[in-house]
Amino acid sequence: MKPVLKWAGGKRQLLTALTQYITPARLEGHRYFEPFVGGGSVAFSLEHPWTTINDYNAELINVYCIIRDQPEELLVHLRNHAQNHCRDYYYLVRDEDRIEAYQQLPAVQRAARFIYLNKTCFNGLYRVNRQNHFNVPIGNAVEADIVQEERIWEMHAYLNEPGVHITHGDFGDCVQNADAGDVVYFDPPYDYEEEGF
Repeated sequence: MKPVLKWAGGKRQLLTALTQYITPARLEGHRYFEPFVGGGSVAFSLEHPWTTINDYNAELINVYCIIRDQPEELLVHLRNHAQNHCRDYYYLVRDEDRIEAYQQLPAVQRAARFIYLNKTCFNGLYRVNRQNHFNVPIGNAVEADIVQEERIWEMHAYLNEPGVHITHGDFGDCVQNADAGDVVYFDPPYDYEEEGF
């Protein structure tokens, strides 16, 4: 299954190499954990029935929860974004998190906003400023695939499998129940040891 989101540092190009090590035989009878899920290209390509995905980014995890729980409402909002997409509309939507009432918006509206911005911003970056406001400029894609109905329904079905879990929080909490033989794919955020980066 292909991911719904683009993600900086995503592993789509490495899937062939990674799946040589994370094979169905290796996963047989074990759970798979991805504590830094991001766009989820590894987890969603595996489609393992006993998977836990996690991220510290609450807005990202909200997207996966909404795909699992409210796909129809999400698609309505995404179609609206697709219909209205233009440069001015992009910046209007991007600036929604600058209003005080943003956190009171329904979770489904915030998820649709996140997907819309991800598919139409520059290179699918997720970047916020010190005030936690999304600040990536509009991208150059003329025909952005905003709605992705087939992918959303496919992901909805997968995320509703009884052994698939979505968590939000520290990576250590995500894997605290991992047992011997379980597979944990750590793809942590990049950290630079030298100052100035």
